Formats: sequence, structure tokens, C-alpha cells
Amino acid sequence: MVNVRKEKWVVEIQLDLNKLKNRVFILNGMATCGKNTFVDLISKFHNTVHYSIVDPVRDILSDIGIDLNKKDERLRKLTSDIKLALEEYNNYPFEQVRLFLKDFEKNSKGDEIVFIDMREEHNIQQAIKEFGAQVVFVRNDRVHTINSNVADKNVFNTTSDYIIENNGSIKDLEKKALAFIKYIVIGCEKEECDLKCLECGHVYDDDEGLYCNLV
Repeated sequence: MVNVRKEKWVVEIQLDLNKLKNRVFILNGMATCGKNTFVDLISKFHNTVHYSIVDPVRDILSDIGIDLNKKDERLRKLTSDIKLALEEYNNYPFEQVRLFLKDFEKNSKGDEIVFIDMREEHNIQQAIKEFGAQVVFVRNDRVHTINSNVADKNVFNTTSDYIIENNGSIKDLEKKALAFIKYIVIGCEKEECDLKCLECGHVYDDDEGLYCNLV
């Protein structure tokens, strides 16, 4: 039984931003570009939690018997449309992100990082404002653009802090995952790193696709 009530889900959630600082990353990119693979590779070397803003929508679809393994464009459009409808009604998807992070904050041992899948710019901006989130965009030139829904159609018109080029092998992506942990998550000092600093004090470029798009 699916029961989403406006009164139930619109709640005031207070998060400790000091505990979340440099630990919340928005993950974005076209479908099948390698986002999940990138997080899986990060997880091999660092404690990682992965969530998606559409997880609650998928739960609803699963409850009514829709096969989520059939990831065609009809399902992507249905998921996107329901998410947008719920946002307009009571902002349910983003409320669930807040609840997820509150639970993470409560149970975290202190070293984990969080990746949250988000596509739409209005959600991304809200996450940056509320959680101090940083945005990672995975780009893969080998995947086709999806135009069947708003989220996929506008994915390249969104904010990002870091761009991960995924146009090589799994080993290539693993190197970038390790670099991401070392220089972004851990925050290697300039004098200790063997990569070129982009002078923004924010990210380092290993000439293999990890760079700051603000430069």
C-alpha cells in the first residue's frame, strides 16, 4: 500500500553541517555513463554510502508491481514524472534526502563520504545550499543522450565542481577514483602532491580527466 501524505513528510530536519562538511557529494551524469561504477571503485578504497533522490520513487513503483530492472526510456520518463509530481505536491523526494542524511549523520563513524544521485539543477542547488554538497559529474562520450524525460534531457545544463571523464577502461576509471580520494576527499596538501595545481586551491589535474571546471 502506497501512502504518501503531505502532513506526514513535510518536517523540520536540522542537520549539523560541521559533521557533513566535505563529506556530501552530488553525483550526476547521463544514464549508463559509469556513475555507479565510479562509486563502486571509490568504495574499494574508502568508506562510502550511495543514495539516489529517486530511490523513494523507485520504492513506490516497486510496491505497485513495476519491474525496475527493465530500465528503458518509458520507465525513466515515468520515474522522472512521478518525482516531479511529488516535488510539486510536498517535496517528498528531497525530504527523503534530508532524512537519509540525518540518519547518516547520526550513525556515521566519521570517515564515510556520501554520494547522492541527482540530475535536476533545482535539486542540486538546494543540496549545495543546505548540505554544503560538492557536485561530481561523470562524462562518457560513448553513451547516447536521452531526451525522453526532463532530468536526462537537461543533464548537461547543470552545475558541477568536478568532472570525471570516463572514456577509457575500468583501470583508467579506478586511477581517477584513487585520485579523487587522495586530493578531494582526503585533501592532500599542495607540497605533497605530484599533480599540477590549478591555482584554485580546490582540485588538482592529473591530465587524465579530473579537474575543476571553474578554471
